[in-house]
Amino acid sequence: MRVISTHSCGSTTTRVASAAVARLVGRSAPSKVTAAGLAGSGHAERTCALWKSTPAEQMVRSTPYWHVSHGQRSYSTLPMEQDGTNSMLQQHTSSDTMDVKAEAGISGVSLEERTDQILSMDLRMDDKMVKQARKVIIAWAMHKGKPEMAERVLERLVAEEKRSISTEPMTTLANTVLYNIVMGAWTKSHAPDIVKRTHDLFNRMEQRSIEYPMSAAKPDIISYNSLLTAYSKSTLDGATKKVEDLMALLESNHDTSGITPDQVTYNIVLNAYANKVNEYGSAKKAEDLLLRMSSYKDKGGKLMVDATSFNRVLKAWVNSGEAGAPNRLHEILKLMMRLHNEGVPNIRPDGISFCTTIEAHTKITGGVQAAESAEALLGLALSGAVESKHMTSIFNAVIKSWSRSGSPEAGQKAEHILQRMELLNQWGENVTKPNVISYTSCIEAYVKSGKPDSVQRGEDLLRRVIDMNLEGTLSVRPNTITFNNVLAAWAKSEKPEASQRTHDLFRLMEKLASEHQFDTLPDTSTYTLCIDVKTHRTNKESILDAIYYLEEMEKSYLNGNTRAKPDNYSYHKIITGLLRSNLKQVDEQAHLVLKMMKQQYWSGNLEVKPTSQAYSYVLACCAKAATKEAAERATSILKEMFALEKAGDPNVSVTNGTYLTVMNAWGKSGHPDTAVIVMKIWNNLLRRHQEGTISTIPDAGMFETVLKGLSKTPDAWASHEATRIFGLMRKFNVEPTLQCYNHYLEILTKSQGKNVVPLAQAFLLRSVNDFKKGDTKAMPNAIGFVAVIQAWMRTRDPNAVQEVNQLFEIMAEVSIDDNIHSSLVLVYSTTINALARSYRKDGAHLAQNLLEMLEKKESKETSRLLDRITYHSVIGGWASSTDGGIEKLHKARAVFDKLVRRSKNEKSQHFTPVLETYNTLLNAAAFIYKGTPEECVEALAIVADLLQQLRSSGLEPDHVTYGTILKVYLKLVNDKEKRFNMISELFSECCKSGQVGFFVMKEIQRLNEEERKMLLKESYDDPYTRARHFEILPREWTRNVKEHKKR
Repeated sequence: MRVISTHSCGSTTTRVASAAVARLVGRSAPSKVTAAGLAGSGHAERTCALWKSTPAEQMVRSTPYWHVSHGQRSYSTLPMEQDGTNSMLQQHTSSDTMDVKAEAGISGVSLEERTDQILSMDLRMDDKMVKQARKVIIAWAMHKGKPEMAERVLERLVAEEKRSISTEPMTTLANTVLYNIVMGAWTKSHAPDIVKRTHDLFNRMEQRSIEYPMSAAKPDIISYNSLLTAYSKSTLDGATKKVEDLMALLESNHDTSGITPDQVTYNIVLNAYANKVNEYGSAKKAEDLLLRMSSYKDKGGKLMVDATSFNRVLKAWVNSGEAGAPNRLHEILKLMMRLHNEGVPNIRPDGISFCTTIEAHTKITGGVQAAESAEALLGLALSGAVESKHMTSIFNAVIKSWSRSGSPEAGQKAEHILQRMELLNQWGENVTKPNVISYTSCIEAYVKSGKPDSVQRGEDLLRRVIDMNLEGTLSVRPNTITFNNVLAAWAKSEKPEASQRTHDLFRLMEKLASEHQFDTLPDTSTYTLCIDVKTHRTNKESILDAIYYLEEMEKSYLNGNTRAKPDNYSYHKIITGLLRSNLKQVDEQAHLVLKMMKQQYWSGNLEVKPTSQAYSYVLACCAKAATKEAAERATSILKEMFALEKAGDPNVSVTNGTYLTVMNAWGKSGHPDTAVIVMKIWNNLLRRHQEGTISTIPDAGMFETVLKGLSKTPDAWASHEATRIFGLMRKFNVEPTLQCYNHYLEILTKSQGKNVVPLAQAFLLRSVNDFKKGDTKAMPNAIGFVAVIQAWMRTRDPNAVQEVNQLFEIMAEVSIDDNIHSSLVLVYSTTINALARSYRKDGAHLAQNLLEMLEKKESKETSRLLDRITYHSVIGGWASSTDGGIEKLHKARAVFDKLVRRSKNEKSQHFTPVLETYNTLLNAAAFIYKGTPEECVEALAIVADLLQQLRSSGLEPDHVTYGTILKVYLKLVNDKEKRFNMISELFSECCKSGQVGFFVMKEIQRLNEEERKMLLKESYDDPYTRARHFEILPREWTRNVKEHKKR
């Protein structure tokens, strides 16, 4: 039984292979297999990385598998899984007459029914039932892929064995073959616990063999291979070490146990090394094991090492990711070729060997250099280094290398390789016949090349292949993957025509599938890519189209297209697209998509179960909608999440972020009870936190949101709640943000409670003191100062101006943000505007005084403290002041003249008067009360001068300008005839400029009916009811009125 023997190293082929591999790894070939000879093997500084399912492995798969015939084990060379798993499910035993067929092979009874009969039997099983049980085990393992069911039936046979012990010598019912079949089925499954299940079976078999050494099933090499395979597939810590320990056990005990490692055993261990991710030394260990294998023969005298063994070492080097790995693969590939030429059997490189080496260049070297190296390897393969049956896979690997090169010429290079394949095929080399992978990779090379027309050229090639197939000149048919490559390229291109092109390709896929039986039925990726294209755009039509694709995917899956199974990504993509869109009532559409998810889940698709992420996206849409209805919908969703969480749904949990989004939705809703509702939500959060339902402490962002909600009400209770919230922040050790301070000040200054303004002032001063002591987070910015200043301006406190001046001094003393001077300009402008517009009789005077004070202050500094808005505010203050004489017009004009002079002297746009500035000054002239005739004439002269100055500045009067001047004429000109002539002349000019707007028509209504008829002429019609309706006026009169356009 011994396979590993020292004398087997003496043959010529063995010596050749062993010496060659030894030279490869930099060691001497061992003359004898000993423990010392297996230790300390050499080639340092190598690492290993995981190579999952690469194109190389997918293209060519060939490795030995074992089968059982009449109780004897032998080896054949047939396809098997590249991961080294033995094809145990192919075995049979003639002694048990196992008929490995589907359910119909078990006496016409269904497999499930027969299984239930076997498992529920209390009586002893006869020979017929034992045979049926064995058939059931094989059927579940081979045809159903249900190792758990096969294991249950196996344990039923074991139980029957135990029952027979008391009456007669035990009969082996559950033999080694059955154990191996079940273990092999577990290694083929995708269960997360395959290591545990396989090891448990192995241990039970081993334990029974110890208890009943003469009759129970015993582990053999196939059993060990299954266990090794389970560990080699595992990602558990220490899995590789377990593989090594098992291998050492087999090698050290084979003389006493009679179980000898075979070729499959060694290849499994090699595969375990090759599957490691960046694990230092794995590639080195793979080469060392290859060296040991080169010295061994199996029982039939055949070398243990073969092309599969070498391919696993190649794979280990690809996974290493080392810069020198491609060169190392070249050395190994050349060695394989040399050994083959020297007559060593089963060492000739195959498609996997070349494709793996090409993959190394593509992954590690990358770029054009990798693709050129791949072409050189293709030339070597074409020279006879590999069997011709592998050439298509190698050609495809080269095309794939160009598609990943990033070269602008990748498409042309890939098509050139494809044309070589077609030419060789035309010459009779059928082994180079292009397949769907060839054309798909070539199309991929075009669409990834990055040229402006790359996507279009890729689609052109796709359509050309389709046309050739429909014409009968090409047998290859593009499949769904081919189309998806082009769709993905259009999705990434962001070109204007991408949306239409993806739609056209989608329809073409459906047509080819239905009318020509192409394998192009849209799958999940197809629909998702179409959705991606639509959701990249923010307009209403694109978002609705995305929802249409989602509905089509659901219909396709419902109609039996299992490849179009909707997943969470598709629904999430649409909801996030809604979040970015400009669609109105975005919350309604997002909620609709959520309902579609729930309906899909309830119908049996467990992959689209709504999770916290989906709910969060919908809540964000509710916050974006900023409506009362959206806020109420957010609250409803929050309650639904509460219910699911309480019911134990592991995929849904209400977090601080959930509460935050709902409070934001209410904060933006404009609801009159926003503050009350936000506080209810906040208190619910605090209660859940105290109960331990939510362990995460609220962060500063949540406190900021609550304070923002409280700022929506002027009620006195808001200030008390805000103060309490600041206390909670200290309790939770949460540092207030800048916005927290600003919102708190806003709440205090808006509150209708007593002494709130001094309270806000005191809070602001405390923050300043903390800031001076080094607490940089405690300082409000300009917005906070503005809130307090505006609050002072609204009070009747006689000391308000002094308090404001104090705040100015503080702002000048400390930097409240990164741009202190721009903040000061904002505060000064805001303060002056508040003074000018306040109910105080001396508001305009105070604003004027503050302006003059700031001008003096500014003259002593190098930075600008004032701007046009500041002067504009003072002008507006005088215009709206209760002073009725010409004096206020003079003062307003004086401020205006200062602004004009600063604009000319400093040549700065910050002081250039705009049209609104002129209109504000004109408005001051319209409100001269109790003016003398002389003052009226003087005011009219100022108005005329301003109008001329406005036009000379390059500005044009608008409907507000004309309306204001008409108001001046109506109020200041007492002579009716003169007044009408002035109005008529101005109105005529207004009509020519297309500025007859609301403000103009409002003043025209003040004329008597005869005057209105004369001005409006044929447009006059019931002026008291329709004079303001622009529809009755000629279009040329209103063509430039912005207000009219908005209407």
